[in-house]
Amino acid sequence: MNTGDKLQTQAQVPLCDFAALGISQSLANALSGQHIKTPTPIQAEAIPEILRGGDFVLSSPTGTGKTLAYLLPAFAKLSDDTELVKKVQVLILLPTYELAAQVWNVASALWREAGVGGAEPVLVIGNAGIGRQIEALKKKPRVVIGSPGRVCELIKLKKLVTHFVHTLVLDEGDRLADKTTLEHLTEIVKTIPRKSRQTLLFSATAKITAERFHDFFDNPRFISIGGTKRTEIPRGIHHIAVSCERRDKLKAIRGYIHGNKVEKALLFVRNAEEAQRMAERLSFHGIATLAISSNHTGPQRKTAINKLREGGVTLLVATDAASRGLDIPALTHVFHMEPPFTAEEYLHRAGRVGRMGNSGESVVFVSGKELERLLMIGKTLDIRVEV
Repeated sequence: MNTGDKLQTQAQVPLCDFAALGISQSLANALSGQHIKTPTPIQAEAIPEILRGGDFVLSSPTGTGKTLAYLLPAFAKLSDDTELVKKVQVLILLPTYELAAQVWNVASALWREAGVGGAEPVLVIGNAGIGRQIEALKKKPRVVIGSPGRVCELIKLKKLVTHFVHTLVLDEGDRLADKTTLEHLTEIVKTIPRKSRQTLLFSATAKITAERFHDFFDNPRFISIGGTKRTEIPRGIHHIAVSCERRDKLKAIRGYIHGNKVEKALLFVRNAEEAQRMAERLSFHGIATLAISSNHTGPQRKTAINKLREGGVTLLVATDAASRGLDIPALTHVFHMEPPFTAEEYLHRAGRVGRMGNSGESVVFVSGKELERLLMIGKTLDIRVEV
């Protein structure tokens, strides 16, 4: 594979307003309505380049706005031509159902607020009824977001036509690179004409991942913003492990919140169902709590986040996917129902606090061998965990 030019590494990109990047004023206004007014470095660097065309492999640290870095140019390039207005033009693939649902929520909210017109983006994932997804596809959307397995299935059933796709996005590419998923991706890519396709790969390990997807690209260029070192974690964070039996974790969380007079915090849990359950139980015990997960719409998620920002609630219970891009300056605590399985996930979670030189606490509730896992993460990230 000819890997082309490397555009930027550790780039210092001057920020500007979104309209100056080449997207429509309606998209820029929609972002302003969501209180998003200044592009992040990856957005400022990537959007104009993507709009010019060509394949790209892009990387930047977690929480830097990669979703909008591909949604905005993809939306800007949608054709209103009578032959294409009811064809799938943008296909976005993600490794998990929850990540796909999260991106779909962002895309749908942006679509509505910008008044793009036509059928809204459609979500197709494997843990939902295929019949309803087929019905949604009959509305002729121009944007489809989903998991590779279900997309491949729908293509084989001839319910999803990808011949007119001009933008193919592979998000979280390092997690798409397992054997089974690559097989699905290969089948999908075969259905999209090469000459009209722009392929965008977003990955934390861009160079390594790109080699696994080499057949999908035509002379891709690389954009890297800020590096991807795992030790990039704010130093103002105090990392704490609280040991207790699993059945006592809810009680321990309540005690910590009350004992430390916590006013703005996030609690990370494993999945959407647990997020809702924990929010209900903590609310019952007098802690104002809301959940954000793939089971919530974009407006519901936005309302919950605003309530935390404004002091209407004390705690948001979130999944990893639902919290991506979340920025609450006054956040003081991040709680973990259990330690994540990777250092990258811990970095993403704990990095919600300690921003702009502020201090904060990342508190992990551990039982059994979970403490050993947390200490290994601490060693990888070069942080001290108080036990």
